[in-house]
Amino acid sequence: MYDKLLFKNLKNKHFIKDPECFHAQMIIPLNDVYDNLYENQNRFDSGVWEEFKTKHKIKCKFFNDISDIDLSKEIICLWFFRDRNDKSAGNDITLGENKIITFDHNTFFITPLKKIKFNTRKRYFPFRPCVQIELTKEDYVNIKKDCKIDE
Repeated sequence: MYDKLLFKNLKNKHFIKDPECFHAQMIIPLNDVYDNLYENQNRFDSGVWEEFKTKHKIKCKFFNDISDIDLSKEIICLWFFRDRNDKSAGNDITLGENKIITFDHNTFFITPLKKIKFNTRKRYFPFRPCVQIELTKEDYVNIKKDCKIDE
């Protein structure tokens, strides 16, 4: 079962119906959580990350680039950790036929869809770090219910 605390700031307004996904920035507080994890992103096995994973009872994996994620997962759930030096346009993901998903810091992207394309930027940046959080279809349905999304 997913941890409601982790997704408590995810709202109905963050849901996109077509193509189906959640895309939400800043649902995790910057100062007390995100910044600390961001500063330790190269030490994913550190106490800071272990404490976070234990507190929220989640399984997750850190990737240096979004194109390395595991697309075989039931639900794709990504938390973006955009590098501070990265000032270029963050239109890194196309979902479905033409929905652009902006890659920006402290943003969650959740979708049951597998038609995901990772775009190459005009101005190359070597890292587009993210955390992939494991969610089941049941977790996803419960997140939608908590956000009062009926289908």
